[in-house]
Amino acid sequence: ESFVSWREFLGSPYVASLALVCLAVWLHAADSLLVATMLPAIVADLGHAALVSWTISLYQIGSIVAGAASALLVMRFGLGRPMGLAAGLFCIGCTLSALSPTMPLLLVGRAMQGLGAGGLVSMSFVAVNMLFPRRYTARALASISTLWGVSAFLGPLVGGVFVQYATWRWGFAFFAAQALGLALWILLRGEPEAARATTAPDTGR
Repeated sequence: ESFVSWREFLGSPYVASLALVCLAVWLHAADSLLVATMLPAIVADLGHAALVSWTISLYQIGSIVAGAASALLVMRFGLGRPMGLAAGLFCIGCTLSALSPTMPLLLVGRAMQGLGAGGLVSMSFVAVNMLFPRRYTARALASISTLWGVSAFLGPLVGGVFVQYATWRWGFAFFAAQALGLALWILLRGEPEAARATTAPDTGR
């Protein structure tokens, strides 16, 4: 296949699809470590220090479960509805965590975040094959991989900023707002566009 430059790729009509999958990956990678710098403030407010390790464990368990189920959901229902549902579930989980008056309720929110985030990141990699012509997939995957590393670094930083200058609850609210925007974007985008992209001809230059 012919070489595709970054200039060509970022100037192509598929840049919106790239932004969509990158946002989905950002939410998972950043939120997975978001609580790292917020835990002391969370424990100070809610107590139950013995449950702290579950804020990470439940998130990771939810991510694994959702990741394992994502391919089957896409095969049965297409890409749009399951990915929109995952974004919505992530949004609800973040909102629940932000509003939680107790640690056990926050843990429920973290489990929901894990389910939503695991589905989002798994379906993002499926989306690369569905939404991009084959000649663009290498560039799309490179973009996602780079963003993953940056997001994992920025997650704790974002949490620290909210703890320092606002409250840990706003950290979760910040991600809830982004997930809500992603869910609406996916649902408004609709399934037909993804189907057309899947069957688009692979015309190299």
